Amino acid sequence: MKKLIVILLISILFINEFSRFLTLEDAVNLIHKNDGLCFLAHVYQYNVENHIDFLNDVLRCVKLDGLEVYHSSFSESQIIEISSYADAHNLYKSGGSDFHGDYAKNRVLGCRTSPQESVEYIIRNI
Repeated sequence: MKKLIVILLISILFINEFSRFLTLEDAVNLIHKNDGLCFLAHVYQYNVENHIDFLNDVLRCVKLDGLEVYHSSFSESQIIEISSYADAHNLYKSGGSDFHGDYAKNRVLGCRTSPQESVEYIIRNI
């Protein structure tokens, strides 16, 4: 009987917080509605089995404008793979150090930046 009471108490106190968050589709639409560009950041940090399959799934759901290709945690082979993917899908390429102060002690501000040609390409085409 005690177990049932605990379960009922938890059920009564449960607050569904998911309704407070935007869906991926709503977030992308909001960005585009306000003349923004939508980039998916740090793809290789997502806990998925296959990052390319994951990107394909995302692109089936929403219209992204670009990918973060140059990230401080990406290996050179990952950069080549994600850059090729962006080229094949006509996506802009961005990047940065993802530096957040003491939060990322092993990252240095500006340690990974987008090549100048990527920045210029985005500016020319927006």
